[in-house]
Amino acid sequence: MSPTNSKKSIEKFLAFVGMAVVTVVFFSLGLWQWNRAQENRAPVIIDQKLVALDSVAQPRTSLTSKALLRQVSVEGKYVAIFQAPNQVDSTGHSGNWEVALLQTRSNGAIL
Repeated sequence: MSPTNSKKSIEKFLAFVGMAVVTVVFFSLGLWQWNRAQENRAPVIIDQKLVALDSVAQPRTSLTSKALLRQVSVEGKYVAIFQAPNQVDSTGHSGNWEVALLQTRSNGAIL
């Protein structure tokens, strides 16, 4: 074998290995995407039991994961009404909204 043939065969081998690596990487990324899509198709289970808002949330703190997808009830009284100008709803219509501040029995407030 001459040095040029040896060099060409090494280049062909390296090109083949490079293409095989690229193929394996793209194939594994495709499988990963497929698995992620299958996971996202799992139904979301919503707890239908009605619970008090105070049992899943506390005043002046962020909501925790136990508050997610829960149906809650709250008792209290409205203490103030505000105007929220130029609000856009889910259909894209703009308008002024009237929002009220609800004071709960535990002295929390929900706008």
